[in-house]
Amino acid sequence: MQLQRRLRESEKSLVVIIAGVEGAGKGEVVDKLNRWFDTRDVKTYAYWDETDEESQRPEYWKFWRNLPIKGTIGVMFGSWYTNPIVDAAFGKLSEAELDQQLKKISELERTLSDNGTIFVKLWLHLSKSGQKNRLEYDVKVSKLKKSPLLEKFSKSYGKFAKISERAIRLTDSGHAPWNIIDASDPKYRDISIGNVIVSALQEALPEQDEGSVKNSSAKPVKASDSL
Repeated sequence: MQLQRRLRESEKSLVVIIAGVEGAGKGEVVDKLNRWFDTRDVKTYAYWDETDEESQRPEYWKFWRNLPIKGTIGVMFGSWYTNPIVDAAFGKLSEAELDQQLKKISELERTLSDNGTIFVKLWLHLSKSGQKNRLEYDVKVSKLKKSPLLEKFSKSYGKFAKISERAIRLTDSGHAPWNIIDASDPKYRDISIGNVIVSALQEALPEQDEGSVKNSSAKPVKASDSL
């Protein structure tokens, strides 16, 4: 927990955004993060159904009120990317309107970064066939029917892929870069995510003793130990 301790003692906070293809194991990743971190400093938020209160508030109100304070971590399961991507895929937003939304998101992330927020944005990727196999496996294991919403998402894979690529390209920046994670193998996915988070925290929270940094980076990263 050394990196989390350094974060706790700093003037910074960490926001982890979990996004990507349906069926890529986003829920599993959220669960893994809550096992890696000391959860006393971590709050996880899922942004799916909008409440009546949220619908009457400014667009980003629900995100602003959940942003982590200095020294803590916020995990966003769903985020300010969710609605623009979904709405564009289902024809509720034009390309110009989508670009306008993405520009606002980039400005928001820059403002937060300038004020000490460390961003780790994770896009979990599956191929079309990989998504189909994963969703069928999940249905088989749970013995439940595939939900109509997931069915709708899987049938619109091509649209989502095109719009997601655009969203990633237009919001990938030095202060809030995207990390594309191959989610076809859960073990590889988790190791990759652990390495990304460790690297982001090491870069944003450098140790004063440079020798210890060099020694630690020479060993393979084990996320549960490093975080």
